[in-house]
Amino acid sequence: MNLDIQGQFKNMFDTKIKPYALYAIRLLSLILILMGIALVWGGVILISEGGSWYYLLSGILLLGSGFLVWQGKASGLGFFLLFFLGTVIWSLAEVGFQYWPLVPRLGLPLILAVFVAFATPSLLDLRYRDRIRKLSFSAAGLLIVVLAVLFGFAFQPHNVIEPSTAKISQKAAGKLAEPQQSEWRSYAQSPTGIRYAPLDSITPENIKNLQVAWTFRTGDPAGFPGPGADQSTPIQVGDSIYVCTPTSQVFALDADSGKQRWHYDPKSAINPVHPRCRGVEYFDADTAKNIVPRAAVAPGVMMVPGIPERLATATCRQRILLTTTDARLQALDAKTGALCDAFGDHGTVNLRNGLDNNTPGWYSPTSAPTVVGNLVIVGGWVSDGMHRGVEPSGVVRAYNAETGGLVWAWDAGNPHTHGLAPDGKHYTHDSPICGPTLRSMRNWDCYICQWAEQSLIIMA
Repeated sequence: MNLDIQGQFKNMFDTKIKPYALYAIRLLSLILILMGIALVWGGVILISEGGSWYYLLSGILLLGSGFLVWQGKASGLGFFLLFFLGTVIWSLAEVGFQYWPLVPRLGLPLILAVFVAFATPSLLDLRYRDRIRKLSFSAAGLLIVVLAVLFGFAFQPHNVIEPSTAKISQKAAGKLAEPQQSEWRSYAQSPTGIRYAPLDSITPENIKNLQVAWTFRTGDPAGFPGPGADQSTPIQVGDSIYVCTPTSQVFALDADSGKQRWHYDPKSAINPVHPRCRGVEYFDADTAKNIVPRAAVAPGVMMVPGIPERLATATCRQRILLTTTDARLQALDAKTGALCDAFGDHGTVNLRNGLDNNTPGWYSPTSAPTVVGNLVIVGGWVSDGMHRGVEPSGVVRAYNAETGGLVWAWDAGNPHTHGLAPDGKHYTHDSPICGPTLRSMRNWDCYICQWAEQSLIIMA
């Protein structure tokens, strides 16, 4: 390949082009060629799986555009124009004017179009160059404005799901929607996730006078282990505060003094990828509303001892529910920190059951479980936006908060499975996850996923 690009362009148009412009054009052509190769390669794989032909065809157009631009031929602009217009038509046909689905389809082509527009005058014959320069630079400016507007729209709500009625009745909401006056029993204050404590002792006028009342150190070094971070939101029940650490240890503290009441260490295997414990949850068997029968379990669930025996002999009526970084759901006596023997297998439920892939760090519950009535609902974290082979399922499961028996499961990849994974099989690989804490919305039957990384500072 002849690298005397100054001579090539001079011979082509009988005029001298500044060297920096020539090298910029060559760089642009290389980018187009590399993107074309990637799209052709991915497009062939997609077609072999019965997918869209768009990626293969667009890759061919980008390859043609890149090679022609490298040679200084204006016909490369035509190939790129076909690619760009085809991408716009395909994107609108696929997702319409929905903002977030459009961004990954049009974002990069728009950026490429800006650079192609700036390069256009250098690819045209001298007779047309001056005439077209203003037009192409104006087009580049317009594309930049479009990109800026699209970026601004990223900070606006899109496709918001609204309730069918303007106001959900208080009767439907019941006490579930009411904030707990003097406690913080759930990850986000109440089962509705309001994140609001209706206390009036702290006001805008006196907040400047607050001072640290006490400090408690868990013993986990900052940033340990590896990418670990302390993101726990403590809960308060009565005069006790419960907090967990990135290594899944739980501490019960006196809310007034900060003195340790008990400590539980599950000896959890360190998650090498994403060690987190964002919170624990509280369950009171004496006051919980039984939204399913107390003995409820999914079909096929067998437990030893049986469900009736567990309910008759159960102790620790008030429990702290913990999900560990090595995928266990555990119930602790809120008063002593001891495992509740009647829950699961002597206090523990193995969340890896039905997941098929037990590679360390590939599946981990990072957020607090959610208690709704007499159910404890858990999701889990798996890798986002990447594929490393056989990713575990993102299945969401509900367990009986008294016995630990599985009550139901929701597998996005197999919506007909509502309990145990089919015999000899597993929940769907690579299915969508609900890693964040689940929070009920105004009634017992509706749940949403919500991200929240909060901290609770004890001050007086």
